[in-house]
Amino acid sequence: MLTESTQRASDGVGDGPGRPAQDGAGPSTLTWAAALLGPLILLVIYRLVVFKALTNSDAMDFAQIGRNLGAGHGFSTLILRPLAIHGADALRQPDVTHGPLYPVCLAVAFALFGAKDAVASSVSGLFYVLTVPLIYLLGGRLFSARVGALAATVFAVNSYVLDYAISGTHITLCLFLATALFLVFHGVASAVRSPEGGAAQTVPTGKLLLCGALAGLLYLADPMFAWLLPVLLVAVLALHDTRRTQYGLWLVLGILVLAGPWMLRNLMVAGNPVFGLRGREVWMNTTIYPGYVAYRMHPDDVVPGQLLIRSVAKKILIGGAQVLQTFPQAPMAWMLAFLLPSLFFRMRNPEASATRRAALWSLTALMAGGLLFSLQITFFLVLAPVLVVFACAYLLYIAGQAQLSKGSTRLAVALIAFAVAYPLLAQMVLGERPDAVKEMVSAQALVSQSQPTDVVLSDVPWVVAWYADRPSLWLPADDRRLPELRKLFPGNQYVLITEQSRAFSQGWQWVYSILQQQNDRHASLKDKSQVGSGSVRLDASRVPKEVVEKLPLVSELNGLEWLKPAEGAARSTVVAALPPAAAAKPAGG
Repeated sequence: MLTESTQRASDGVGDGPGRPAQDGAGPSTLTWAAALLGPLILLVIYRLVVFKALTNSDAMDFAQIGRNLGAGHGFSTLILRPLAIHGADALRQPDVTHGPLYPVCLAVAFALFGAKDAVASSVSGLFYVLTVPLIYLLGGRLFSARVGALAATVFAVNSYVLDYAISGTHITLCLFLATALFLVFHGVASAVRSPEGGAAQTVPTGKLLLCGALAGLLYLADPMFAWLLPVLLVAVLALHDTRRTQYGLWLVLGILVLAGPWMLRNLMVAGNPVFGLRGREVWMNTTIYPGYVAYRMHPDDVVPGQLLIRSVAKKILIGGAQVLQTFPQAPMAWMLAFLLPSLFFRMRNPEASATRRAALWSLTALMAGGLLFSLQITFFLVLAPVLVVFACAYLLYIAGQAQLSKGSTRLAVALIAFAVAYPLLAQMVLGERPDAVKEMVSAQALVSQSQPTDVVLSDVPWVVAWYADRPSLWLPADDRRLPELRKLFPGNQYVLITEQSRAFSQGWQWVYSILQQQNDRHASLKDKSQVGSGSVRLDASRVPKEVVEKLPLVSELNGLEWLKPAEGAARSTVVAALPPAAAAKPAGG
């Protein structure tokens, strides 16, 4: 049985089972400095070795929203998803797929230091650095300072976590908020008991409000964490037998104060108060709507039905099997040997038990939501700090029970240090260095070639939106929908497509092949001035009639002009322009 003394100190190797460690008056200033400076120094080194530019599509998406927010365009996006187009103002399309919290953080950082890749990466890195001391504090509150120190180290030195720390995505923000949430939840659980061990006579109003506020912020970081809200409410209600109503009301109040206005906005803009447009992801990643193709479809084309419901059920079953297969490959997987028994080991400390129970149910809720929507293992990662604390506590408890000799203790410490540090060192020394996305140069060249209101048709709209700062229409799933979409945004229009566009339709495969051949021809010339922009123009009247009938995209893109690649641009990325008259034409004109 994991006793009170175990939770406080039998984690100390060599102390013997049941002997409390002398933690003194608490962590010293030097300890807190190490908890902050250690991960900061590690992050700086890792960035210098690995980071070059933003490569994650979500990171670019968040970054362009943050820049729009800072520019006074409201919570808007430059990525024009056919499923979510509102009106004809390409610069003020409300974003209905993300939470607002991380873009707000980016907007503040961009206002101070400029909208750059390095700044976006620094924001995600900041929350990584702040999470490490929180883990140390959580481990100390639940068990002892030794547990906290080991858990914080295991987390901080993980290469997978560091990749997210430099990625510019919101995962580290979610990690920080989730760790803070369970830290406060443990405080609520502790406040329920009086010093004599009975039920407390007063309601911990402030802690309940803070717990609800952190849950609301986590939801504002990503709407998928709405699955945690009912779990947290049930966990809080289970803490007290007679004051459940008061506890629940204060918690819900803390949640609604922050999350309520955003839910109202989602209801007005997207029709789904909780998930916004992400609610449509229930139908995605199925055999009928594979991947995220539904975002490229007209709303009228996404129609639920009996066949689709069966496809969703199949997605859930397949997703469950994938979780069982990939979970052992998750970050810090070597800790599974200690994590699994720690989740079911009996503890006398009711506060630690309540926190563990809340974490387990939260993991279950995220898994259920992930299976129903779009399964992403990264959302399970937000609970890693809490789970690692329990795993480390059990590891040190076993070590204390074993009463190891000094030699065995040194060997155990060396093995743990190797298991923690080796993957990171291998990644830094031998791992691949991700280059900047190859479309970046072509997108940046559009800044000087186009106007801020010009729309760019693209299969990588996140690259265009961030690096070109231009509204980008995600190529529709049905080419027949392109004319009406283009007429929504009259004026100059451009095309930036990659080899991925060939899989979109036969029409785009045909268009890409013509333009890419011109890129190859241009690259083979010693004198690049021999071929200029506009030297190749799509003339539908010269295309065989049977091709035009089979590929309506040919008529719609009549007058498309190839643009000479910018210096340093990837040969596989092609850029073209449509004249204003062609952009304003009806289909087939």
